[in-house]
Amino acid sequence: MVRPTPHQLRAEVWMSLIHGAAGVQYFCHRFMPDFSETDCLDDAPTEAVTIARFSLTGVGAPTSVEVIGEGRNITPGSDSFEDAFEAYAVHLYHLH
Repeated sequence: MVRPTPHQLRAEVWMSLIHGAAGVQYFCHRFMPDFSETDCLDDAPTEAVTIARFSLTGVGAPTSVEVIGEGRNITPGSDSFEDAFEAYAVHLYHLH
């Protein structure tokens, strides 16, 4: 049985909120062969890594890009920046 990983669940929640969801509920229980109320969060994480490039055309020229909640900053080029993503990872950015 294929189940969503924690990264996939986080991505699904963000996509739901971005598209107007007023709330999110989880049902992660497994009843057989044994009981687990955190079953959908217990899988091993995925290991794929992908680089994404974000174009900043039309938004000015920020001097840094803060990755919110991760304690790191990215130095952008003149009109773009790149960041690494694990499978289904979500990053939030604040342009300075």
